[in-house]
This record gives sequence, C-alpha cells and structure tokens, in this order.
Amino acid sequence: MEKIKSYFVIFIFFLFIFSMILFPNSEINWISYDDALNLSKKTNKFIFLYFWTESCPYCNKMKNITLSNKEVINYLNENFHSVSINANSNSIASGILNKTGNSLASQYMIQGVPTSIFLKPNGEVLYNIPGYIEYPNFLLILKYINTRSYEKMNFNDFKKSNQ
Repeated sequence: MEKIKSYFVIFIFFLFIFSMILFPNSEINWISYDDALNLSKKTNKFIFLYFWTESCPYCNKMKNITLSNKEVINYLNENFHSVSINANSNSIASGILNKTGNSLASQYMIQGVPTSIFLKPNGEVLYNIPGYIEYPNFLLILKYINTRSYEKMNFNDFKKSNQ
C-alpha cells in the first residue's frame, strides 16, 4: 500500500510539472506599484507600468491583443515586475506615496492612454511610450530593455538586428 501511495505522489508531481510546461501562465502577474518598486530593488528586474482607462478603446485593444499574447505574458512574467494602473482612478495605487492612480498618472506626466512606462530597477524612468503597441513591437521593446541593449544601441538598430 505504501508503494502505491509513493507512486501516486510521484505521478501527481510529474503531472503538475508537465501541466506547467504545457500550459504556462496565461495572465500577466500584475502586482502593486509599491511591491514592484520594492521587489525590483531586490531582484534587479525592470518595472513595466501600464496606464489605462476603462473608456479607452485602444487600452482595451492593448489589453486584449498585445497583453494577452502568450509570448508577451511569459516574457513579462519572467523578466519584469508589471503594474496595471487605471489613470482615472481615485483609489490608492501607492500606499507608500499615498497616491491614487490619477495622481500617479500626473507624476509620470501621462498625456493619453494607453501609456507604457518602463522603470529601471532603482525606479528611474527609462522609457515612456504612449499609445497602442502591437505585440511584435512590444515584445521587441521588452527584449531591448531586458537585455540592456539600450546601453549599446538605439531601438531601430536593435530592431534591424533582430529581424
């Protein structure tokens, strides 16, 4: 009987591992603004801030197409701390700074949505990219930032070398 239990536990373990390989995370692991800032200092990962509003058709398009792409999801989850911020929200988005989504949008000088902001692990703004970004370009931007290629070349040169 003990042998059967052991085999069953081993079977469940391998089934779990197999399912993780076949069905990787299907959503972006959104975390709070405060957690992203704290974790990035420890993990040395970049931060992706996604500013959006409920009434924005291009925000919905970005959410449903670009940010739903499996490659984008996996790359973000592995290499970035991601934060989703409603730019019209009056709810607290940062307890540390005591700021709402609206006031964070003002702090980062959001002129329109959607806007993608990338922060260095120390919290310094690296890029502020307004507008809808199609998935292939967005994935390329993520790779450009994560590989720190911005230190060696401009984005257009990076894009040419990755086609």
